[in-house]
Amino acid sequence: RAALRTSDGRLEISADVNGRRQDLVLGSGASVLVLFTRSPLVGAAALVTNAGSLEATTGSVRVRIGGVLTRLMTTAEVNTSPRPGLLPAAAFGSVYISNRDGVVVLVP
Repeated sequence: RAALRTSDGRLEISADVNGRRQDLVLGSGASVLVLFTRSPLVGAAALVTNAGSLEATTGSVRVRIGGVLTRLMTTAEVNTSPRPGLLPAAAFGSVYISNRDGVVVLVP
């Protein structure tokens, strides 16, 4: 369970990614966690979007959501200006959103 907010019409939550706070947009189109900052990861990948493709590094990070749910997630990191990352809804068995209560419940 995590606090939910809307930014530019997108649903966002805060999480700890490898111990640092990161805003994440809950998305149905991402297949891996996508971060838009630089940190030491290994590997290389190309992210394909509707606007073209971007080079990214890949790796794994520990994500903690709502102070309770912690999991190791595959990550693609794009070296661009910092902005909220993309949290794949497909990484969870169920996702419940309550706009009225301002929460999202992520079930592993």
